[in-house]
Amino acid sequence: MSSVPIAEHALLSDCHSTTLVTRAGSVDWLCFPRFDSPSTFARLLDEGAGHPSIRPAGEHEATRRYAGRTRTRATFQTTTGAHATRCRAPCTVRDSPMSASVTVTDAADRSRFETRVGGEFGGFCRYIRTADLVVYPHTEVESAFEGKGVGGALARAALDDARERNLPVIAICPFIAGWMRRHPEYLDVAYQNRSRVSD
Repeated sequence: MSSVPIAEHALLSDCHSTTLVTRAGSVDWLCFPRFDSPSTFARLLDEGAGHPSIRPAGEHEATRRYAGRTRTRATFQTTTGAHATRCRAPCTVRDSPMSASVTVTDAADRSRFETRVGGEFGGFCRYIRTADLVVYPHTEVESAFEGKGVGGALARAALDDARERNLPVIAICPFIAGWMRRHPEYLDVAYQNRSRVSD
């Protein structure tokens, strides 16, 4: 058994698989690609089991916090300064009629989030990001994937990213605005106009 208490592990999951990561950056448990798959890393059960680890080579202190809904960030304080690393479980959803995964990535060079459905391009959500806020003006889903959860995956990934960056959201896109209304747990990221100008 691992000497690291279970409470010291951060849980990362994409709703199909899960991994447990210690404060020191060690992946102590991973079943992939499903929860019931054989374990890939199992140090949680056997201290001598294989496991990857990302951490400074010298002496250090580590802090960790969740940032967003499926992410955690660790900061290692060393003699040369602070170094941050971010672990992220892929944002995927499965749609049972298609039996395919929808993967969302941030195509920063095109200022948009893009989806791949079983390797095929599924759609995008465009953004305008500044240091103070993010605007989502337009979302498109390929006709072959409409009604398959692709738009929802885009909306969730875009809004999770805004929350992680602590940026308020202006949803000009009717789809994103409507999705937020249907998922009130995301209304806290909506931009609030605090102007007091009265004339």
